[in-house]
Formats: sequence, C-alpha cells, structure tokens
Amino acid sequence: MYPPMAHDASPLNAAKAKAKLLDADAIRRAVVRIAHEIIECNKGTERLALVGVRTRGAVLAQRLAKAIACRLGRWTSRSTGTTSRA
Repeated sequence: MYPPMAHDASPLNAAKAKAKLLDADAIRRAVVRIAHEIIECNKGTERLALVGVRTRGAVLAQRLAKAIACRLGRWTSRSTGTTSRA
C-alpha cells in the first residue's frame, strides 16, 4: 500500500506542473516525427489506415496523413487527406 500523499503532491498535480504547451512549429515537428515513425514501424503505408476520434483526433489524423503523404512524395496542395500513388 502506498503512503498517503499530500494534496499538492498528487500525480495529477505533478503532471500539471510538468505540462508544456507547444507552439505551432513544435507541433509541426512532432507530427512529422510521428509520421516518420509510423512509416518506419509499418514498413510503408500499403496496409495503413489512420483513424481519428472526433473532434481533435480527426484533425491529428488528417495532419498525420498529410505528413506521411509529403514524406512519400504523394501530397499536393489539393489533397484532402486521402492520397494515391502518382
């Protein structure tokens, strides 16, 4: 059994104290890094499906799809999140 914790020392308060907000450029870098990891871990995108839970998850899935398509040279300014090989 864990000893009782003081109110300020709870894990939730500790997480809040360590939380950082990311600026737009840091978010972009994180999405690109995640996209690269997805491509590497799945050895490509042949059988890959990105699913985002509404509302913010859908936006993240769209950003990841765009980053993956850019990495693979399949994205154009008219892309809507679905891509096909050129």
